[in-house]
Amino acid sequence: YQRRVRGEIDPGKIHLAKLPKGFFTSAMADDGSRRETKSGGNILRVIFGRKKSASSMLPKTETKERRVSEKGPQWYLGCNVKDIPPDKGVKITVLKYKIAVFSTKNGFYAISNSCAHMGVGLSTGDIEDFKGKTCVKCPGHGMLFDLQTGVSVHNDCYRQRSYPIEVRGDQIWIKV
Repeated sequence: YQRRVRGEIDPGKIHLAKLPKGFFTSAMADDGSRRETKSGGNILRVIFGRKKSASSMLPKTETKERRVSEKGPQWYLGCNVKDIPPDKGVKITVLKYKIAVFSTKNGFYAISNSCAHMGVGLSTGDIEDFKGKTCVKCPGHGMLFDLQTGVSVHNDCYRQRSYPIEVRGDQIWIKV
């Protein structure tokens, strides 16, 4: 259920809209201001106001994500080498990304932790060799992903994001 508010919106003014029970809404004004929604039975009270944040200072066409990507990828400390058992994986979080880091006989690899097919965490998957490729087997449904490229060996339309990785001393650094 969607309802579009037309006309001028006064910041700080409370607008009322009658909606079916249990529906929630959120919206964004043309000027980029946020709308907080509060449900009260059948009446939805929408408070329009501008919150000052770093993202609100950017021009309309820019976002925080775009600003971060203009800097280019950066190296971040992921974990220590001793934290990853041989032929196993661990889940780590770098910035907002959930990453599975694997230790194999061929080295270390990092891919997105959430399976592109079913969303299952790959860090607990088994490491296997498949036609000369080092792969991780999804614990949810058995799909194999090449750890070097992140592409499924069964169906190449399923891809995991792979991350460059460096071992510096006893630390693993990941480029995000």
